[in-house]
Amino acid sequence: MKGYEKLAADIVKHAIIDYRKACLDLRLLTDRGAVMRLTNRAKYERKHNQCLLEIKSIEQFIASPYFGILTSMNPELLLKTLREEKRRYECQRILKSGETPQ
Repeated sequence: MKGYEKLAADIVKHAIIDYRKACLDLRLLTDRGAVMRLTNRAKYERKHNQCLLEIKSIEQFIASPYFGILTSMNPELLLKTLREEKRRYECQRILKSGETPQ
């Protein structure tokens, strides 16, 4: 793999990693942010909006022509897969430390 091909692959890989992390952060914030919502609503809203903005910007990147220049991956299929993962995150309750799954 040539240097520029590796760079392109790494850009796409990190976009996917960042998307998944933003989804997880959003889920954790939703599950564990009750105290923050009550004590510091502005901070909660800021973090919530940052997660949503990150997700939206990565989706826009994947749908952009630039993504097609970097990779031959099907952007529609990738977005569908990532959105399905996001829905699974939303459906799963994230355990607090020390809790066991039921």
